[in-house]
Amino acid sequence: MYKKKRRSKKIQNIIDTLFFYLITSVALGGLVIYLWVYTEIDDSLYALDIQNKTVQRLSDDIQSVQSKIDALSKPDVISKKAKEKWGMVFAQPETISVHINSVDLSSL
Repeated sequence: MYKKKRRSKKIQNIIDTLFFYLITSVALGGLVIYLWVYTEIDDSLYALDIQNKTVQRLSDDIQSVQSKIDALSKPDVISKKAKEKWGMVFAQPETISVHINSVDLSSL
C-alpha cells in the first residue's frame, strides 16, 4: 500500500502564507483594474457630455444665424439697406407701347 506522506508544519505554513498572498494579490489587482476601468468610463462619459453640449450650442448658433439670414434676405429689408447705405433708388418703370394694325390682328 501507498502511504501518504504528511507535510510538515513548516511547509504547511509556507503554503498557507503563499496562498494568502496570492489571494490578496489577485483581489488587489482586480480592485485596481476595476477602478481603472471605472475611471476610464467616467472620463469617457464626461467627454461625451461635453461634446453633446457643444453640439447643442453649435446647433443653436446655426439656427440663430439662419434666422438672421432669413430676416435679412427679405426684399423689403434689402431695399431699405440699399436706399440707406448705398443711396440706391428704384428705377422708374418703363412703359412699352405696342401698336398692332387691325389687319395683323385678324390674322392672329
